[in-house]
Amino acid sequence: MPSPRWLAIVLLVVPATSVADPATVRIAVRDGQRWGFVDGTGTLVIPFKYTTPGEFHDGVACVDHTYLDLAGKPLRPAVLECAPFHEGRSRVRTKAGLGFVDTKGAIWLARGPNKEPVTELGDFHDGLARARVGGKWGWITKTGSWGIPPTYGVEIDPDIQKVADECAAKNERDGELPTSECLSAFAATGSGEFADDFSEGLAAVKVGDRWGFVAPNGKLAIAPTWTTKPGPFSSGLAEVPLSSGSEAYIDKTGTVLIAGPFRSAGTFHEGVAVVVDKTQHFIDVTGKARLTPPANATSLGEFSGGLAAIAGPDRKYGFIDKAGKWVVRPVFANATPFIDGFAQVSFVSDKPYLAIIDPTGKPIWVEHAMTSAFERSSAAT
Repeated sequence: MPSPRWLAIVLLVVPATSVADPATVRIAVRDGQRWGFVDGTGTLVIPFKYTTPGEFHDGVACVDHTYLDLAGKPLRPAVLECAPFHEGRSRVRTKAGLGFVDTKGAIWLARGPNKEPVTELGDFHDGLARARVGGKWGWITKTGSWGIPPTYGVEIDPDIQKVADECAAKNERDGELPTSECLSAFAATGSGEFADDFSEGLAAVKVGDRWGFVAPNGKLAIAPTWTTKPGPFSSGLAEVPLSSGSEAYIDKTGTVLIAGPFRSAGTFHEGVAVVVDKTQHFIDVTGKARLTPPANATSLGEFSGGLAAIAGPDRKYGFIDKAGKWVVRPVFANATPFIDGFAQVSFVSDKPYLAIIDPTGKPIWVEHAMTSAFERSSAAT
């Protein structure tokens, strides 16, 4: 385990353009047992005083159950739980139930068509958020109305749901292990997976024992066909399982457009996807090889900001561009995708250390004691 002074770093930025204004970037850094935030230049702008980090989106983050603006000013009283912002809304749990908070700190609670409590919420995608009432899933709009009423799932006995809700509240309040009665209620009310987030105008839904896709108007756009949940649509394509156990890609009519078959098929990012057949490689939306990865690459990451994290034969990570050329050479033990112009990387001296780099590999933040080690490890060959 790292020492108490180990500076853990989490990339937290405002998703607006491919390269964000450094003044609106917030990167959570931990000094000892407390978290603070630096901006895109590495300057500390929110002091080390928080016990947990949070993710800044749309200029707001939930840190220690309190919503903060870019200056670290609280926007509203603390809540029980909250999630990062998506499309200007953050999922929140209060004593009164589940709901959403907007970027000004205003809150509204989600309710079922008959004003009953919502028992589970998803994030907003394409203007709709998954919501479960009892055992049925639907999608709500940003005004709180139901774009698609709770339709997909199973019926749950209201009395059993009440027991499950009371058990969950007691567990949150007292931190005690659930009783056998509570465990039985949790098992009976766990509705399973019946609905996914919207992506490019379609969301996967389960009807009976098959998955298909629904449109925002609530009508099935692609008939239930697959026994395993398909992937989300990206670049007009979604990965689906085949009866052989391999994977392929369909278009928005449900037609197989890239047959593969692939042992594994990833989601498209910036027009390319990682697939595995005999080898691991990139394809474009026509199914053709888009670029040639560096020789002996052992792991291919998704493209983000025009770059992809790639591991070489020694399992060291660097970044390539869409010409397949190294832009940041492979010297890191691990690396995250670039988001708004920054990526998190780790390197090893006597133990793992972290840094935040720009697309040239230049660090904006490195653990203070390890600056010289980072410079040695990342120096150009």
